[in-house]
Order: sequence, then C-alpha cells, then structure tokens
Amino acid sequence: MNIKLYKQQISELGVEGFQLEPKSLMEATSLLTKLKEYQKVLKQIKFNIRIDARKIRKEYINNIEKINESLKNNKKTDKEVRMAIKLLKIEKDEKIAPYDVLDNLIDNYIVQIEDSKIFLREYIKNQMK
Repeated sequence: MNIKLYKQQISELGVEGFQLEPKSLMEATSLLTKLKEYQKVLKQIKFNIRIDARKIRKEYINNIEKINESLKNNKKTDKEVRMAIKLLKIEKDEKIAPYDVLDNLIDNYIVQIEDSKIFLREYIKNQMK
C-alpha cells in the first residue's frame, strides 16, 4: 500500500488531538473502548507498514543479487558494481525512510494510548468508590 494511504488512515482515525476529559463514568468507559479500538487499528496499520517495508528490502536484495550475477556474466569492473550497489542502497533507504517515520509515529501513538488507558482506568476506579 502507498505510504500516503497509511497516513490518511491514521488521520481519519482521529488519534491526533484526541481529548481525554471524561465528565462521567459512562463517558470514561466509552473513551476507554474507543482508545482500545484506536490501538487495535494502529497495530494493524503498523503490521501492514512493516510488511511493505520488508517487501521493499527484499526487492532490493534481489536487485543486488542480479547486479552481482551480471558481474560474473558481463565482467563489469568491481568499481562499477560497487557504485551500482551503493546507489541501490541509497534508493532503498530513501524508499523505506517514510515507512520508518510512520512506524515510529504509530509507536508514539500507542504509548500515548496506553498512558491514556491507565488514566481512564484510574478515573473509573475512583468514580466507583
């Protein structure tokens, strides 16, 4: 999937700027349920991002193997092969960087959600006393 679609999914989820100000036990319970759903969706997006990044890495490994094979067949110079491999690695890193950034963003959201869930559980516990 395209990285823009992942960003759109996260944006549509509404995690950014989510407000935690429960005024009642029922509202706190509802917020807790919503946070659990957000967390579930974020984990699925994260899983998909990692699969896509893995596919990109695998594709570049295959390309490097093809270059090494062409070295044997075409007798290209070692310098040409090293340069081609270096360019492929740079290209791969540039392609994977947005996935890594998004993966880290999701990790941060998941940590924030965990903290918020703890807050809500404590709120609910105190309201039930």
